[in-house]
Amino acid sequence: EAQQQGYLTKFSYLANECLNIIATRVKPKIGVFEIETSEENEIVKMPDDFISFTNMINYHNGEPDPTLIYIGDKQIRLSKSGSYTIYYNAEWEKITKDIVTDDKELNIDSSVLHCLPSYIASQLLAQDDIQRSVMLKNEFELMLSGLDTDIFYQENHFKSTGGWY
Repeated sequence: EAQQQGYLTKFSYLANECLNIIATRVKPKIGVFEIETSEENEIVKMPDDFISFTNMINYHNGEPDPTLIYIGDKQIRLSKSGSYTIYYNAEWEKITKDIVTDDKELNIDSSVLHCLPSYIASQLLAQDDIQRSVMLKNEFELMLSGLDTDIFYQENHFKSTGGWY
């Protein structure tokens, strides 16, 4: 029935739209960007799945490094040479037709995946059955509000070298 209605071709698009809503509003995937540099003050662009910077501690050569300089909304300046580990808010893995047809396992939290059916169904039924669509959209919003966003990490903090003024 879904194939006859032309819904199958829309599933991956709507699933990715839903994953983007979840990542940008409620629960992003925590990405790890590891980079090695031999230059000082090198400007580096963040990965393609980058959404925003986190308030997590970044590392230089395995030691906490508060000297990272953020440039604009997608670049950083690495002040010293060496290896860096930078944490950031990332998009969830894209769902493609290949993943769906090949039954591949997704690297997405199950709590996030449970939100997809309600969202997809609400979008597909928006023109045919507006009442059912609104009910499913409300169900999705309720599931969205219940997502566990607790990620335990040490926060970056400011330390005054000259004392507090």
